[in-house]
Amino acid sequence: MRPVLIHFFGIPIHTYGTMLAIALFACYFLARQTFKQAGLKLSNSQIMDMCVLCVISGVLGSRVLYILQNISSFTSFFDLFKVWEGGLSFHGGLMGGTIAMVIFLKKKQIPVLRASDAIVPCVLVGLSWGRIGCFMNGCCFGKVTGVPWSVKFPAGSPAFYKHQNLGLLAEGATSSLAVHPAQFYATVMAVLLVAILLWLHGRKKSDGAVLIASALFYGVVRFMLEFFRDDDVTMAAGLTQSQFLSMGIFAVGVVLLAVLSQESKATP
Repeated sequence: MRPVLIHFFGIPIHTYGTMLAIALFACYFLARQTFKQAGLKLSNSQIMDMCVLCVISGVLGSRVLYILQNISSFTSFFDLFKVWEGGLSFHGGLMGGTIAMVIFLKKKQIPVLRASDAIVPCVLVGLSWGRIGCFMNGCCFGKVTGVPWSVKFPAGSPAFYKHQNLGLLAEGATSSLAVHPAQFYATVMAVLLVAILLWLHGRKKSDGAVLIASALFYGVVRFMLEFFRDDDVTMAAGLTQSQFLSMGIFAVGVVLLAVLSQESKATP
């Protein structure tokens, strides 16, 4: 855990913010390739504009949803704006970024489904970097475990505070209990999904195929990963808010699959 990466002339450079910056550029460079492969005519500067717009809208949506999910953990009004310290929800970011992307594509008269196929692998590349930032920040931690690759977070971390509040730590403890490195699980799964989606992108026969695959795959993967995490709020039937949102993403994928399949059958 290393919330502050370095100090530059006395100014703290936060690791989480650094990972978000890396994620932005990683998305941009991959988008240049996928857009070219899809035959979409956007200049490099326009692709960068789209990436920046989606990141800003994504961070806004991500932060709003995180605040709504964890409102009791904020002690002051100014804490709501400390994005560089972590505290973002991927599902909120997905909603915010999607709205911005659709508006941008419509304005540029770019086919939304074809562009979405080119964009979703980039989003997951960004997610992989973001989860590294989560690990370094100590958020999105996993459940207590005894697996050999478990990790412990130091005093002052979210995991430490939770275990301390539950009375699980001995007096004078300097670290949390051993937990699943859930952030790295998410990073590995995101990288694997990127590989699958890029493979599919080069072989798809219709627009929307990669988008549908991403919704179906990610919905299932994120639902399963939640069983290893210990930072989300349980809503009903032992499932977390993120699991219900993941079910929604999967449902959207099913609906899109049904609609596009019906349209392809109706096309002579």
